[in-house]
Amino acid sequence: MTPWGAPDDDYTIVAEGPFVDEPALNEYPLQPGLPSMPGCFRAMTTGKPYPIKAYLMIQGNPLGGWCNDQKTVYEGLKNIEFLADADLYITPTGNLCDILLPAGLGPFERGETKVIKPLFERWGDEKTYVELGRRINPQSWFWESEEALWEWKKAMEGKNIGMASEAGFPIERGAPAPPLDFYKAIDEKTGKPVGFATPTGKVEIYSVITKQNGHDPIPFYEEPNTSPYSKPELYNEYPLVLTTGARIPVYYHSEHRANPLQRELFPHPEMEIHPDDAAKYGIEDRDWIWIESPTGKIRMVAKVTLGILPGVVSTKHGWWQGCRELGLPGYGWDGANANVLISGEEEEHDSALGVPAARSELCKIYKADEPPFVWDAPYYGTTQPEDLCGEPIYPMQPREEA
Repeated sequence: MTPWGAPDDDYTIVAEGPFVDEPALNEYPLQPGLPSMPGCFRAMTTGKPYPIKAYLMIQGNPLGGWCNDQKTVYEGLKNIEFLADADLYITPTGNLCDILLPAGLGPFERGETKVIKPLFERWGDEKTYVELGRRINPQSWFWESEEALWEWKKAMEGKNIGMASEAGFPIERGAPAPPLDFYKAIDEKTGKPVGFATPTGKVEIYSVITKQNGHDPIPFYEEPNTSPYSKPELYNEYPLVLTTGARIPVYYHSEHRANPLQRELFPHPEMEIHPDDAAKYGIEDRDWIWIESPTGKIRMVAKVTLGILPGVVSTKHGWWQGCRELGLPGYGWDGANANVLISGEEEEHDSALGVPAARSELCKIYKADEPPFVWDAPYYGTTQPEDLCGEPIYPMQPREEA
C-alpha cells in the first residue's frame, strides 16, 4: 500500500512470482508477498505451481512445531534437493539437512551491538545473509560485509530522520514519531487530508480490499469446516473439540526444553482436560494419554483442571527436545507434536488468509503407556508405535552420571 492512502476505490493487490510469467506461491491474495507455508511444503513435494528446490533456514525448525500439517512438512523436506540450516541445536528439521551450520547466540552474538564476539565458528544471522548474497548475486548485492550493512542502516535511519524532521514530525528515541493526528495533515498535491493507508483513506470497518478479492468486507462468523455442527458424523467418532498451540511461559515455541532451569518448571508435554471429561474416559491427573484426530495421534500427560470447558481439550505445542541434565526425554518429531493433529487439507483453512484450523479440530482421547525414552540428539526418530508409523523404535536410556 502507499504510505499515506491510495486514490479512489480501485486499489488492487498484485502478487507476482519470481518470474514474470509465473504466479506467486500464495493462494491467499490478502497476504501479498507472504507465501503460504503449507503451500510451500506442498510445492516441495508436488512441484506445483512451480518446484522449490532449495530451502535455507536460520533457527527455523518447521518440523518441530511451528508449521501445521507435519506430514506434508516432513515429505516436503525429504523431497527437496538442498536443505540447509543454521541453529543452536540439531533440531528434527536440522537432522534432515544437507548442511548444518552453528548459529550466533542472539542477541548476545548477533546484531549491530553484539555483547560478545561470536564464539567458535558461529555467525550471526546478518553475516550469514550478507556472505550468502555476495556469493549468489554479487552484481546486485548491496553490502561487501556485515559492517557495511550496519553503516548502510545508520545512513538510512539518518535519512529517514531528516525527512521526518522536514515534514514536521518529532523525533523520539532516535526514530520518527508521527503525531496521533497525522491523518489530518493536508496533502499539498490534492488539498485533502492524507488520511490512512487504505483505499478510502479512512479507518475501514468495511474493507474495500477484502471486497475486491471476493471476500465479505464485514467481519462475520463462519462455522469451522470441522466441528460438532459442521460434521456431526465425524463428531460421533471424535467427540472432543481440540484447541492447540497454548503458550508455556517458560518456553518460546519449540525452544529451551534442553535448559534444566526451565525444563524443571515444566517437565512434560501437557494436555488440559475438564474433570467431567476425565472421569468419563477414566483418566486421572498426570496419566499419559493418546490424543487422536483424523490426521494423526500423539501422547501427552493429562492435566485435569476446571480451567477448561467440558467437551474441549487443549494441547501445548513445540515439544521434541530432551534435557540430559534432568534425564528427561525428547519425543521425536511426531511423538508429542501438537501440529501432527492439524489437517493440511486446504478446505480446512480460512479461505481469505489461509489460517489453519488450529483451534477447532475434533479429537478423541484414551489412556496410553508412557512413551519410550528418546534423546533429542543424535537420533530424531519417532516415539509412535511401530504399527502406526511403520518405522523401528530405538529407545535410548539416560547416560550414566560420571
